[in-house]
Amino acid sequence: MEKELEPSQQKTPPEDTSRTPGLARSPKGQFDAQAALRALEAGDEEGLVATLMTVKWGRTGYQAMVTIEEALGPGTEALYDWACCLADRPEPAARAIAAPLFRHYWPSRPDEVQARLLRLADDEDWLVREAAHSTMGSLLIAHFDALYPILQSWARHPSANVRRGVAIAARQASNERREEWAEILLNLVKPLLADHDKYVRKNLGSYAIGDGLLRCYPELTLRYLEKWAESDDEQVRWNVAMSFASYGGNKQWEKALEILTRLATDERRYVWRAVASALRYIGRRRPEQVRPILEEWLHDERRRRPAEVALKYIGG
Repeated sequence: MEKELEPSQQKTPPEDTSRTPGLARSPKGQFDAQAALRALEAGDEEGLVATLMTVKWGRTGYQAMVTIEEALGPGTEALYDWACCLADRPEPAARAIAAPLFRHYWPSRPDEVQARLLRLADDEDWLVREAAHSTMGSLLIAHFDALYPILQSWARHPSANVRRGVAIAARQASNERREEWAEILLNLVKPLLADHDKYVRKNLGSYAIGDGLLRCYPELTLRYLEKWAESDDEQVRWNVAMSFASYGGNKQWEKALEILTRLATDERRYVWRAVASALRYIGRRRPEQVRPILEEWLHDERRRRPAEVALKYIGG
């Protein structure tokens, strides 16, 4: 049986190295904080950007953001001006650092921040989008009532990049385990269920719903998944099935098997393959419970195909 850590335990939070600025190195780049501080003090835009060109996703990016933030002061005009400056740069590394800086200015400049964040959320560079989508989640947590209607509209945005950001934000907010948010967050992702875009669906079913909502609000999310499973839309049913290929699905394996048993009769390959993926995920972690059920399915013509696929990956 595979041992599984809760998603929140799987990654170590970035180390806060901002108070000991120096040359930070990691396999994902390096950041010279002293050079950045000198550039900020001198108002040297090109010099600051030069220090960001070696920054990559992870520890060095985090240190770069916090170094700039602490040097200029969260919420100050100086930091806002630099955030706008970096957001307008052609270098993706600069735009990625700018995105989280805008989170300090929602109360005072909501319209400007919304416009900036929307543009960054639809950026051509994946690193910039990741930073913007994470910032959407941070702002949703900090200003839930104000951000929710905005993200509702963005869930129907023409760009898949922006719609994917809504899924990421919902997953991030679910980590707070605020019961009063549970149903609201489920309704936030509902318009995304029928979204066929690969960038959206890969971050919705198993990630935003399974590792987010189902993990943090299991009872209510299961009720919603039962209801959504009644849809005839193949993409909706795919997302329901894939939500169980997750930490949350494994924890709720008994109810997951009930819903997957119904979905397994779907003749569409797209759906039953998603069922097989979920069964494989749960079965590798709970073979004693899942294998006997799948062996029975081998004699059921309606459910034989997902059972055959899943059993290939479940140890004997």
